[in-house]
Amino acid sequence: MNHTEKLQALLRTLFQLDLADLDFGLYRLFHLRRTEIEEFISEQLPREVDEAFAAVSAEEKQQLEEELEDIKAQIKEQISEEAFLATGELKPEYQQSDVKVVQELSEKYEQVRKKIEETQITEGHKECSTTW
Repeated sequence: MNHTEKLQALLRTLFQLDLADLDFGLYRLFHLRRTEIEEFISEQLPREVDEAFAAVSAEEKQQLEEELEDIKAQIKEQISEEAFLATGELKPEYQQSDVKVVQELSEKYEQVRKKIEETQITEGHKECSTTW
């Protein structure tokens, strides 16, 4: 059971929609709105959770891409205009350089590239992001 399903189960427990003998006060209102509440829990809630994760993922990816472009500009300025392969990777001779500035920039560049690849939100990310 994933976290969204756990939240849905908790909401169903909270509203106690399955208990017919609760027919007073708020519970009467919950029973009158049962279909709307169940529709929210079953359909709208998972959709909104997915949209929120997608928005975070897109924003994070955009920030990382901007950071990558900054590092790329620094590499072109401080090392060489031709320091990159056609694939966007740093040429091997620069990755294994003994010059400290070159090492630092190449490491930062590779770290940010890997982070960009990892920004795709998957079910695993959703599972790890919160605890209920």
